[in-house]
Amino acid sequence: MTQSLKIFVPNEILSVQWFQQHALIEKLNMQAHASAKSGHDEFVVESISRESKAIVLLQNLLLIDFVKVRLCPRLLKAFADSPTSLRANAFVTNESVILNFLQVLCFHASTIQDFNESLGEFID
Repeated sequence: MTQSLKIFVPNEILSVQWFQQHALIEKLNMQAHASAKSGHDEFVVESISRESKAIVLLQNLLLIDFVKVRLCPRLLKAFADSPTSLRANAFVTNESVILNFLQVLCFHASTIQDFNESLGEFID
């Protein structure tokens, strides 16, 4: 499941693929929390680490922040014109879900090591 996580660009936010990934991240986050709480096999964290997907989550988090800051007035108008608030809710909650997921992931040394290895490339 984690291998399908990808980095989006601004014009892909709220697309069908973005919604699918948002739903997947919510499920992975809930499973990671359940595994951590029960003390059982933390296969989600291991999979994220093995496939170096923590940096993908971080990049998508930064993208959401960028879109919020740069495009928020236009988004608010689009949400106001929308017949449903599902799009607005998904956009707003995506940031908190990713942050919460990263919080669980950062309790593992392998995630921190992945960040150390990837952040140099990311900053460049």
